Amino acid sequence: MSAVQSPIEELTYRIRGPLHRLVFTSEVLDHFRSNRQRRCLSSEAGGQLFARFIAGAIVVEVATGPYREDKRSRFLFTPDRCREQRDIDNYYTQRLHFLGNWHTHPQKIPFPSGIDLKNTRKRFIESDHMLESFLMVIVGLAPFPKGLYVALVNGSAANQLTPL
Repeated sequence: MSAVQSPIEELTYRIRGPLHRLVFTSEVLDHFRSNRQRRCLSSEAGGQLFARFIAGAIVVEVATGPYREDKRSRFLFTPDRCREQRDIDNYYTQRLHFLGNWHTHPQKIPFPSGIDLKNTRKRFIESDHMLESFLMVIVGLAPFPKGLYVALVNGSAANQLTPL
């Protein structure tokens, strides 16, 4: 009999600065779980991450996608950029701020590819924002937190975060 992963209420990571915690809500974690690449031919899935800034923390409340218009294969995820911008505009009216992106990998313990890092750095540099870094989450097959790669990425570095 295989062990079933019990749901995690939330998952918190340490970050630097006055907002010293990054918190993923149970709804976001459930969204990640439901989009894992569990089968040998499952396509990558992904989307955007939206958060509220509260006292001492950044709380990721929404993970979007995947969408029908996205381009997906076993080892590739290319989002519909027009849909992403509509989501950014929509969630901003709800006081939720775009932080970055998430996608899946068919690995037990996920790790970013060179393309993942290059694309995130490029989007960080080319986007109009006031963030110090973009959040990059890669969802693997292992139970959380081991099955998540969580990093802050800017134009020059990717800093993997450690869960509390």
